[in-house]
This record gives sequence, structure tokens and C-alpha cells, in this order.
Amino acid sequence: LNPGINGLGQFYFDVGLSSGGFTVEASTNLTTWEPIYTGGVPFTNVIDTASPGIPSRVYRARTP
Repeated sequence: LNPGINGLGQFYFDVGLSSGGFTVEASTNLTTWEPIYTGGVPFTNVIDTASPGIPSRVYRARTP
């Protein structure tokens, strides 16, 4: 995963896929999910640009 916080206070992490596409979704309540990133290999680094304004959030990655 290699998570961290960048200089702008944004949470980032890597999605561990060797091939294919994916969508990362985020939620503050585990019921409502919103897509925050759609991409594919080799671009697996995800930055949540909204994270500085949200005190707590969870993430999931979905493949097609």
C-alpha cells in the first residue's frame, strides 16, 4: 500500500495490481461510497485530494 500524507496534507497510497484497471472508492460511513479515482496499471498511485477536509475516511479498490 505505501500510504502517506503529501506536502498538501492529502492522503495517498498505491494499489497493488500487476495488470488491469480499477476504481478506488471512498466512504465516511461504510454505506455510501463515492469513486475518487479510476485508472489502471502502471498508474497505481492514488491521491485523495479531498482528504484534508475530511477527518475520517475509508477506501476500497474495485476491479471491473
